[in-house]
Amino acid sequence: MRIFLLGVAVALLFGGAARADNFDDPKALVQAIYQPYTRGEQPANIEGYYTDGLKNLFAKHLQQAEYSGGIGTKIDVAATREPVFDPFVNAKHYLLLDLSITDAVVDGDHAVVNVTYKNFDHPSVLTISLQKTATQGWKVDDVASLGADQHWLLSWLLANDPWAVN
Repeated sequence: MRIFLLGVAVALLFGGAARADNFDDPKALVQAIYQPYTRGEQPANIEGYYTDGLKNLFAKHLQQAEYSGGIGTKIDVAATREPVFDPFVNAKHYLLLDLSITDAVVDGDHAVVNVTYKNFDHPSVLTISLQKTATQGWKVDDVASLGADQHWLLSWLLANDPWAVN
């Protein structure tokens, strides 16, 4: 009986872990992204929330950054700067206050969710664009910052200016 219960517990544990990246509701995905931040943590696998298209833009960005030391010169990005950009908080240090996540506006396989928060006392306004995939549910396809002093579109930063994201 103990072996059976242990087997059920393991199946539930791993079954839940496998399901963690599949979201049937776009707002639930955004809530899952921000949940660790509210505890002062970062998501364990932020790339798992991205569409393949956004992952490809990040890969291209990293490749461009590695070769930006001059014509044909490869530099060690990891040694010179952090290559990872977290568009959901856009900061190395954060204390999210007054987090608000709106209901999703869904149009077929596309949706947007607005997120507002204060990082310490700095207000941020983000619009997260999501796409529903055939096999993995909703995924983040782009992020736009619409705050008073920060205007950027993640896909544009990644595609056009490899040093703009830091």
